[in-house]
Amino acid sequence: MRHLAATLLVTSIAFPALADTVIQQKSDDGENTTISIKGDWARLDSGGDSEYQLWNLKTGELNVVMPEDRTIMVVNLRAKQSKKKQRPIKATIKKSGKGPKIAGYATTEYTVTAAGKRCGKEYISSAAAKSPEIRRLVENFASLAGLDDIMPGPMGAMAQSMQDPCDLASQSLGDQLPKLGMPLKSIDASGRVETEVTSIDTHARLDAKRFELPAGYKRTTMKEMMGEAMKEMQQMMQNIPPEGQQLLQQLFQKPQ
Repeated sequence: MRHLAATLLVTSIAFPALADTVIQQKSDDGENTTISIKGDWARLDSGGDSEYQLWNLKTGELNVVMPEDRTIMVVNLRAKQSKKKQRPIKATIKKSGKGPKIAGYATTEYTVTAAGKRCGKEYISSAAAKSPEIRRLVENFASLAGLDDIMPGPMGAMAQSMQDPCDLASQSLGDQLPKLGMPLKSIDASGRVETEVTSIDTHARLDAKRFELPAGYKRTTMKEMMGEAMKEMQQMMQNIPPEGQQLLQQLFQKPQ
């Protein structure tokens, strides 16, 4: 019995039970987002919406689960499809002081600029990123592809060209953020709080079923959904005057 007890003790020390992580975040529009992490999977739930996202942190595959339509849209967040990808905007992030404690973690204040434009401040915690699950999440966010990669054809290039330089800054700073830590609060140039982490629980116990893809759902891609949307738009355009049709066609032409 002593040998059995000793074996169990050694086993418990060598292979500790892995805890799960739950991050609560609020945005400026009042929406609350819960990010739950268990193993290779992260689940994102926003507000009271029935739609949620299951993100495979190992492969970069994002599954947008839409229960009302019984549909799952699959997106490869690490896709690199554009042959002539628009180069990321030039952005910088510089330490500007000591930040406040956020969700129980000390932070450092950083100022972000993009294309010579002051974008605001980021409050980043190196202590929070010591958690393996949180660090992995940050690294995955940093590796996200741009809109011109994720969205099909000229639609992606057009969407990216219409974005504000500050919205594209995170893509350019992707390699730097994991080295700094976990962003806990973002403030825009006007001083408005865009997002803020309100709590972090690194000792949670989550039901594995919450991270399983529902069976019997139709699987689709962004390209297929955009194609269906275009068909619906074409049907709507039949009832639009010729001058209106010409304007819409110009909007969706491939940028030169």
